[in-house]
Amino acid sequence: MRNMQSEIWRNLPQHVLEIIVGKLDVESLVKFRCVSKTFKNFVSSASFRSLRLETQETSPWLVMFNKQDQYRFCRAYDTVNKKWHLISVEFLPYNRRHNLQLLAASSQLLCFTTQSCVILCNPLTQKWRRLVSSCINLLTHEMHRANRPAIAMATLSADDDVLFMLCNGRAIIYSTRSDRWVAQTESVPRSNLRSDAVFCNGSFYFISWEAEEILAYDLERSEWKILDGPMGEEALAFGRLVSCGKSVFVVGGIGFEGIAKSLCIWELHESSMEWKEVDCAPQMMSSALFSGCYHNYEHIYCFGHGDSICMSCVSWPEVLIYSLSWRTWNWVPPCPVLSNMARSGFRWVSFKPTFNGLV
Repeated sequence: MRNMQSEIWRNLPQHVLEIIVGKLDVESLVKFRCVSKTFKNFVSSASFRSLRLETQETSPWLVMFNKQDQYRFCRAYDTVNKKWHLISVEFLPYNRRHNLQLLAASSQLLCFTTQSCVILCNPLTQKWRRLVSSCINLLTHEMHRANRPAIAMATLSADDDVLFMLCNGRAIIYSTRSDRWVAQTESVPRSNLRSDAVFCNGSFYFISWEAEEILAYDLERSEWKILDGPMGEEALAFGRLVSCGKSVFVVGGIGFEGIAKSLCIWELHESSMEWKEVDCAPQMMSSALFSGCYHNYEHIYCFGHGDSICMSCVSWPEVLIYSLSWRTWNWVPPCPVLSNMARSGFRWVSFKPTFNGLV
């Protein structure tokens, strides 16, 4: 087939072009955006975002960022198509002398922090917003301490993502739609909370350092609720919260004298508010994860990804995935383009590659 003449492409009606481009996959759209400034603006337009929202449903990617990497890229793995992608974050306004850290993520936005600011961005549209408030000043000041402020992100709608932070015993909420911070009047009932948190069914969940208690904050009612951990009074070597689908899970290491020997998953059943064991990792896999973090369990973090639960650590560029649907355990294939400079400081999140996430 002969190539279509350029005059025909040039006179292609706008609505026809939108329909054609709207059916492209994410990788092709990223390349299309780089052709010209006109195409870049077109992909970022409100009409295109609306069309894309109606016609294309994308699966989330596993995004890995390494703060020690001299090249500012996120490595993203498409678990459906089994492909790796590079996502540039060079467009962010940061000083190269300061470490850029991936702090949190919603399903459609990433949150980075430096020593002086916090930035929300959509890496596909390359739109970003610097957050400014006394809360952010406190967050950036406390980031390098052992007891970091608890923080989480959630997508409430296509045009509204929220950043939730515990600041001086209060819940502080930021909305991208309103572009303002709101401090809740009710004080946080506990103070010994881990810095990571999750969002599920309208509530933010926090776990205590000993994994003995779970705190739930109902966003609509502005109410706190305290739950027992999955092991009750029997402490875990470590415990991490995960939100996956419409359920909350705890991933924990079970052992003796603070040494984890096995890795287990529990699910919270909201009807009875009881924890039920889901599965335990094969011994070789759990041992590999523990040895990868040199048995420093503070290096381990977990997160939900589609219908799967992911486990990794900051000192090792590997991810262990448990599929809730298939009840299988697998490792993500190693990234083939990982820089030799990247030896530690790995951070993984689940991110939906969409052009609809607004900043």
